[in-house]
Amino acid sequence: EIAHQLATAGNVYLIAPAGYGKTELIARAVTFQDQGKVLLLTHTHAGVRSLKERLRRLGAFTKQYRVETIASWGLELATSYPKLSGITIEKPIRDEWREVYNFARNALQCQNIRYVIEKSYTGIFVDEYQDCTKSQHALVRSLAEILPVRILGDPLQGIFGFDGDPLIDWDTDIFPNFENLGRLEEP
Repeated sequence: EIAHQLATAGNVYLIAPAGYGKTELIARAVTFQDQGKVLLLTHTHAGVRSLKERLRRLGAFTKQYRVETIASWGLELATSYPKLSGITIEKPIRDEWREVYNFARNALQCQNIRYVIEKSYTGIFVDEYQDCTKSQHALVRSLAEILPVRILGDPLQGIFGFDGDPLIDWDTDIFPNFENLGRLEEP
C-alpha cells in the first residue's frame, strides 16, 4: 500500500494532484508510525486544520505527529535559538519571511540543534509542495540532511509565489534531489 511506502520512505516526492487524496494518504501514513513522532508541514492554517481533522478521524494519536505551517515552524526554531540563528525579526512581514527561513537554516547548522530535531521526529512530510518558495525549499533541504523528508504536491498547481522569493522549480529543485515515489492516479 502506498501509505505504508510513504511512511517508511527516505527523501522522496509523490506527485499528487488536487482531489487525489493526498491529505488522506498523509494521515494514513502517520498511523503507520508505531514509534516516534512525525513533523507535518504545510503552507496555510487551513491546511493545518485539514490535516489535524483527518488525523483525528483516522484515530491517530497526537503523540504520533506535530502539524505546523512551514512559516510558524521555521519562526519558532529561529526564535528559540536567536544567538545560533541570528534572527532579529520578531514579527515578520512580507519579504522578511524569506530571511526567517534563512535564520532557521542557520540554527540547523548547529550539531546540537540537529540532534534535537533527530530525537524529536522520525520523519517529515511536506504537503502542497508546489507552493514552496525557494527559501522554504532550502529549509526543507536542510531538514532532509537530518531526517527523511516526504514531499507531496503537484508541479502544475503552484499558486503562492511571493515578491523576491519565487516558487520552486520541480525540474531543478525536486526531481534531481528527491527520489520519485510515484504519482497518485485516481481521484
